[in-house]
Amino acid sequence: MKSKLFYFVFSVFLISCTDDPPIPDDDARLSRQLSRLFEAKEADGFYGSVYIQKEGAVLLERGFGIQNQNPDILNKPYTIFDIGSLTKQFTASAILKLEMDGFLHVENTLMDYFPEVPDDKKDITIHQLLTHTAGFREGIGDDYDIIGADDFIDLAFASPLINNPGTIYAYSNVGYSILGIIIEKVSHTTYENYLRAQLWIPAGMKETGYILPDFKNDRMAIGFMVNKPVGFPNAPGLWADDGPGWHLRANGGILSSVSDMQKWDKALNGETVLNFEAKEKLFFPYVAEDPEESSFYGYGWTVSEAPTKNPVYWHDGGNDVFYAIMFRIPEDKLTMVLMSNRASSFDETVIEEVMELIYNSL
Repeated sequence: MKSKLFYFVFSVFLISCTDDPPIPDDDARLSRQLSRLFEAKEADGFYGSVYIQKEGAVLLERGFGIQNQNPDILNKPYTIFDIGSLTKQFTASAILKLEMDGFLHVENTLMDYFPEVPDDKKDITIHQLLTHTAGFREGIGDDYDIIGADDFIDLAFASPLINNPGTIYAYSNVGYSILGIIIEKVSHTTYENYLRAQLWIPAGMKETGYILPDFKNDRMAIGFMVNKPVGFPNAPGLWADDGPGWHLRANGGILSSVSDMQKWDKALNGETVLNFEAKEKLFFPYVAEDPEESSFYGYGWTVSEAPTKNPVYWHDGGNDVFYAIMFRIPEDKLTMVLMSNRASSFDETVIEEVMELIYNSL
């Protein structure tokens, strides 16, 4: 799920910005302000971890609130969370890595990988799947139904399209799961194996994935619905032995920490994983997400505008228990990653306050 509230919050802040001279930069002061902001949110019930860096200086890297049923065990920067639809940026990056290595092209069609694809879907391209313009609906089953790849494809191909391919942006988890299956077909290994070998390990991310990091429960955040614990995101019965079913796999559900995601941010700043041409494709604003064109979708990233008029690359995701958001403003040398294990409105609305503090300090 990709939250729509962030559009509103971010837009409200942009409108509220003034042309007053900026406050002189003071990283230490800004760090204290950010700490106080999240400490206040913690007192109001925020559970999660936060990483914020600006111009190479880490302004905040802390956990807030409790990690599991034991109130003495608190969230930390290396606590493992369900990062929801932030998963999509990894699926998109894996597709571009395969393209870099000459194994596919984003203009390839479903017919290239699925000879049984029906006529109404045979010309759908990888590019359309990446940009949510393929015409597939958002979902065709419950995230925690344990469904295999073949059955998922049969169900997706039997489902009517909601619009003609290539015409309209319509957010689709189905499309990203199909991309995950294409990754498996082309790489001749599992989705998680490919991402771990080609993206995460080269980036230094040893604790990101579904099952391969062999996560221990004492490192993982348990989800809370208000004050009621609802369990680990990979609890027995929710996933198969090799990870979630395909209603969730490749579009959501990856487990990670703010510590690991800062390594991903660094990898995206260089060419450790993707070269310059691939990253241009990853972040290009291909299609408007709304009639006002206030935001655009790239490949697994939304592109908006910062108060400085520089592009903001961001994505979020959640399941009414866990929530995660990552935004990057490379030209302002600013990155934030927030993860939460307790359903609340703080997770999304706090972004406005963070942005206000940071941009008032520039």
